[in-house]
Amino acid sequence: MTLYEKAVQYENAGEFGKAFELLRQCLSARCHDEGEIHFHLGWSLEQDPKGDRAAIVSSYEQAAVKAPAILMRVNAFFRAGWVLLHEREYARAAGSFRCAVDLAERSGLDHDLLPQALHWGAVCLEQTGQYLEAAAHYARVQGLSPLLAPESHYREILCHNQVGQYAEALAVCRSFPGAAPEGFDAARYSELLAQVRKEETLLVRCLAEESAVREDAR
Repeated sequence: MTLYEKAVQYENAGEFGKAFELLRQCLSARCHDEGEIHFHLGWSLEQDPKGDRAAIVSSYEQAAVKAPAILMRVNAFFRAGWVLLHEREYARAAGSFRCAVDLAERSGLDHDLLPQALHWGAVCLEQTGQYLEAAAHYARVQGLSPLLAPESHYREILCHNQVGQYAEALAVCRSFPGAAPEGFDAARYSELLAQVRKEETLLVRCLAEESAVREDAR
C-alpha cells in the first residue's frame, strides 16, 4: 500500500489528523498526483473545527486547477465556496461556486454538484445584493433538481420582491411544487408552502392596489 493509499484509508476511517499528516508527506515526496493530494488535504483539514480555513480554501483552489479528474476539480471549487460561505466571505464564495458551475457546464458533467453550486452561489449573490442574478440562478436550479426546487422557488420569490418585481414574484408563487418532491423533508415543505401562500396573498393585494392607483391616475 502506498503512502497516499494509506492516507486515504485513514480519511475513510474518519482519522483525519493521521490522514492529513500522511498527505503532507505525500506532497513533499511528490509520490502521487499533486491535485488529488491537495483535495484530500483540504477535505481532511475541513473536518477539524479548528482547522485553518484559509489553508483549506487554498488546498481546494489548488486541487481545482491541478486535479486530473473533472469531477474532483468541480468538487474542489464547490468545497472552497462552501467554506467561504460559512466564513461569510460571500463575494469570494460566489466566485468559487461560479467556477464550479462553469467547469461542470463546459465539460458536460452530469452531476448533482451543478445545481448545488448554482443554488448556493445564488445564496451568496443575495447576500451581496445581486438579486436579479440570484433569481436567475434559482430559476435554473428548479429545472435541474427536484430536491432543491422548493427552496429555490421560495428564495426566487424573495429576490423578485427585493427589486420590486411583484408580478414575477407572484408567477413564481403560483408555480410552487404542489407536493413535496420524493426525499424532501415533509415538515420543511409544509413550512415553505405556508410562506409561499402568505407571500402570494400579499402580492395579489399589492398588485391590485397598484392597478387601482393607475386607474385613478387616468
